[in-house]
Amino acid sequence: MKISKTSLLTIVFGLVISQAGWLVAGTALLRVVYVDKWHFISEDHVPPFGLLAGLSVLLLGAGVAKGWAIARALEKEKVVRGRLLKVERGSFSGENMLESTLYGMTFGYTDATGLPQTLQIDRLRKDLALGEEVSVLLDERTGEGLLELDLPGGTKFANFQGTQPIDPKVFLRVLAIPVLAFAPLLGLVPSVAVTLQRLEAWTTISLFCIWSVVVQVLWLFANLRYFTFKSTNIGRGCAKPTKAVHPAHPADESR
Repeated sequence: MKISKTSLLTIVFGLVISQAGWLVAGTALLRVVYVDKWHFISEDHVPPFGLLAGLSVLLLGAGVAKGWAIARALEKEKVVRGRLLKVERGSFSGENMLESTLYGMTFGYTDATGLPQTLQIDRLRKDLALGEEVSVLLDERTGEGLLELDLPGGTKFANFQGTQPIDPKVFLRVLAIPVLAFAPLLGLVPSVAVTLQRLEAWTTISLFCIWSVVVQVLWLFANLRYFTFKSTNIGRGCAKPTKAVHPAHPADESR
């Protein structure tokens, strides 16, 4: 299966780290327009442009790399039905150095030869019940796995197989923050700048200048469950095939 450019866009932009990169990029442009050029906002209130630009490039670069890994896995087009057999709860230190809960989920599936196999996938969300069946993208050679529930932007495997078009709502979810990142450039238009200056004179905070960043933050958290976390185990060989467990006798959930 060949991933189209449109599908690749939803994968790359549908990652939390990519969305965060665009949010930082929007803040960097806000700094250029409303701090450095028009001085509507005190420079003490916004980090330096160099720091923001560097962080944005770092986050977006990591997002592109992760999205490309997911796209390569999707091109292998190995999708199986997995039944949740066991959930083990653990923890890890995330990229923000804060400890987060990690759920090791063991799924049972049948391979091409008809033999029962199991696959463990570590996830940040516990939204499945024991015995529930889901679609799993599987690379049997490397042991990588990705649930359909964790696809970027709320897409489905059928979207990448060409049997179902991508829902327009997916594009709205993943493109809203990147588009809003360029909103501060409107302040370069003299008439817009004058209007904003008058509006800012009525308030004690720079709300009218930072509106785009505020909307970006609200949109990110409102749609967070649709964005794939960078730690999703695909493209890194972290999902581990384990010894077969008979589906009729699933293990109990560890507490």
